[in-house]
Amino acid sequence: MTDKQRLIDADKLIKWKDGERSAFYQSLYSSINDGDFDPDPPQQPDIQVGDLVRHKQHSSWHVGKVIAISKKKDKARVEWPSRKGMFADVVDGYCLIDKLQKVEGEEV
Repeated sequence: MTDKQRLIDADKLIKWKDGERSAFYQSLYSSINDGDFDPDPPQQPDIQVGDLVRHKQHSSWHVGKVIAISKKKDKARVEWPSRKGMFADVVDGYCLIDKLQKVEGEEV
């Protein structure tokens, strides 16, 4: 067996065995329709407090620093030094982690 993930077309598999009524086919058909064989969603690298990040949709924000992670681990509070606010020299706020890209070798 190989480490490379093999993606198959579930609809072609069902069509190939269409009309079969064996218990195995019925079980396989149910598992396919339940999503048991769907590929895993892509995993984001672990973003931790202190990491440097960029926002994927706001390149003008440049590099920010993670200062907190939400309890659900789906959002990170990021300090954006290059953005100036009305009442502060540094702007910070929560961003969805899947919208952030971890960067290395850059300074804030």
